[in-house]
Amino acid sequence: MTQTDLSAPNAVSSPAVGPNSASSPDHQNHALKFCLVTQVLSGDCVVIQPLSQAGPQPERTLMFSNVTAPRMERRPNPGAIVSDSKDEPYAWEAREFVRRKVIGQMVAYSVEHSVAATPNRDYVVIYVGKTRDSENLTHSLITEGLVEVRKTGLSGPVRDVKWSVDPIRQFVETRKGKRFNAIVENVRDGCTLRILLLPDFYYITLSITGIKTPVLQYDAISGTQTPEPLADEAKVYVEKVMGSVFHPIKGNIAPYMLEDGIARINWSLQSVSSSKEAYIASENKAKTQMKGIWVNYEQSAFPILRQESREFQAVVVEINSADTITVLQGEKEQKIKFSSLRGPRLEDNKDRGKNFRPLYQIPCMYEFLRSKLIGERVTVSVDYVQPANEQFPEATCCTVTINEGTFSIKVEAMDRVGNFIGWLFTKDNVNFNVKLVKEGLATVSDNLSERHEYFNEITSAEKEAKESAKNLWALPGFQKSAQQTEEEVEVLDMDSSSERRINSIGAVVTEVGDNLKFYVQHTQDGPKVELLMSRLQENISKMIPANLAAIKPGEIVACKFSLDNQWYRAKVEKKFAPNQYQVYYIDYGNREKVSLNDICQLPGEFSLSSFPPNCHEYLLAFVKSPPRDDLKQDAREYFAHEILNNTFNLNFEYKIGGASAVSLFTTDEVDVGLTLVRNGKLLVQPRKEPKLKSVLEKYHAAELQAKTSRLNIWCYGDITEDPIGL
Repeated sequence: MTQTDLSAPNAVSSPAVGPNSASSPDHQNHALKFCLVTQVLSGDCVVIQPLSQAGPQPERTLMFSNVTAPRMERRPNPGAIVSDSKDEPYAWEAREFVRRKVIGQMVAYSVEHSVAATPNRDYVVIYVGKTRDSENLTHSLITEGLVEVRKTGLSGPVRDVKWSVDPIRQFVETRKGKRFNAIVENVRDGCTLRILLLPDFYYITLSITGIKTPVLQYDAISGTQTPEPLADEAKVYVEKVMGSVFHPIKGNIAPYMLEDGIARINWSLQSVSSSKEAYIASENKAKTQMKGIWVNYEQSAFPILRQESREFQAVVVEINSADTITVLQGEKEQKIKFSSLRGPRLEDNKDRGKNFRPLYQIPCMYEFLRSKLIGERVTVSVDYVQPANEQFPEATCCTVTINEGTFSIKVEAMDRVGNFIGWLFTKDNVNFNVKLVKEGLATVSDNLSERHEYFNEITSAEKEAKESAKNLWALPGFQKSAQQTEEEVEVLDMDSSSERRINSIGAVVTEVGDNLKFYVQHTQDGPKVELLMSRLQENISKMIPANLAAIKPGEIVACKFSLDNQWYRAKVEKKFAPNQYQVYYIDYGNREKVSLNDICQLPGEFSLSSFPPNCHEYLLAFVKSPPRDDLKQDAREYFAHEILNNTFNLNFEYKIGGASAVSLFTTDEVDVGLTLVRNGKLLVQPRKEPKLKSVLEKYHAAELQAKTSRLNIWCYGDITEDPIGL
């Protein structure tokens, strides 16, 4: 969404009311209207929300009639860091005088006159109250000497406004966890605000931690906005009910928004410094009362809102799969899943004969559970409820206690779809992962590092099961297909009949490669990356210098980066000279040639099983580089300049081989790929999927526009034409 230019209204001063004006000089003849003031742009201009019983109305801009306030500094043009203007004297004081009087308040106003060229702007008199006997704000400004009805200027203090923050990471780190006085300048949507930090006058865009509200979907091509259900209500709620992120009286507004059902908890809850339980309780209350976005919410068969309902006794009546069972509590049946486990999935095997059966239909996969649980009385402890999504219904995830005792888990990671990855132990501390492998009911993942503490134990168990031809290993042909590659959790539904999915995730671009490849860290992994880097630097003294004989391609090591002399995890790619190696930094995506002296053995606690790589490689979707090498290099440099070290939203579109192609959007929802095509830097990459037809039409239109205007790669004509014979 495009941010409001905070100084734009100052470009038009209030026209005087004179003999030739269409408006009456007697404001008593104008009917009073009522509104909520949502934003104060300057000493003579405010943005209001008209009050109506019909619901939220479009915002309007009100200019104070017959006066002109000192102009405030304008926001820099796109691409610029410093504004080309400064505050006029007393501009800030005038704006603050008005803000303190009316922001978040219901006021009355009378329209003195309007201008046909600006239908959303009126010239008014504002009364700080509900009648004409209330304080006339224009008179108060004149009395304070903060506006003028004359030509003489004012002199006084001016602000030093910082419109951008660079570097953003350092800015955040130095202020993390601290509370600041600030002014909410603009509410973009229910969870995104434009904030002015005091007293240093930093303008920042702020997302409220822990929640996500419905928003306005912005189309960068047509310039139109389509509100999600309750998006307008969420925006008005923040403008009207609270007024700021941490209100001096009402406190943190997020729980209030969750309780009223205009927001939901999102992934950033882990970063909340206050009580997370308050957030969860507020959302659960909205669900129970079916408020706002939860109006159609269906309660789980076993609600877990009350502490006493989190544990119950039941009898196991059915084994549905290797990770799902059905239990009977009284006369009510309930399907539950084992917490933090996942059973075998349907294999992507193209050579399927008529007798093919997926793993989860093979009896040995759940015979173990059947023999242990069927007919047994168990204690079910509800650990969490996994929310429903587009593919799966809501799942109640539990720990099931049988006669052998309670299982415990050691979680090491989580995949992209929210499944925990870890180890399961019985009450006797028996490694259940090893037990399953030893019984031939599971195989060892190729992703398990040789340095993992359980590697030798579990690989020995697999060897024993294989030699004894137990269960899976007794299946015809299983020897050949036992070693499965790591599941691609980012694979999208490529059904040509399905609609294009819009499900963006935040990411910071850390490196740009050739052929429109780029590398990112997902913003949701930010705390994990910080913890990893902090602990890695603390353990420098414990690192053992690498042995020349031990350094082999594919080895994960600790490596000192030449630009900052800090240690990072890296993968050895190749040896190119005596004691010289090329390495790939697995958490950032860049490559470097280093000497043996800058390589150490990586301590086991930083292995891939404990901390999976934080860097993800993507391709820019729907585009391709121009054919000539010089233009290709120019496009790469331009692309890197636009995205490197910046934050974007990624939307998965399709796969090319093993690489995911994504569209890239700025925080203002501008499509980066489309912009590069429109500027004549890249070509459109054709795709055949019907669901991509509409977005590709926009790209082809942008390419035609660049070609017609002869921009950049098109400056000498059609670069796609065959040069032979010309």
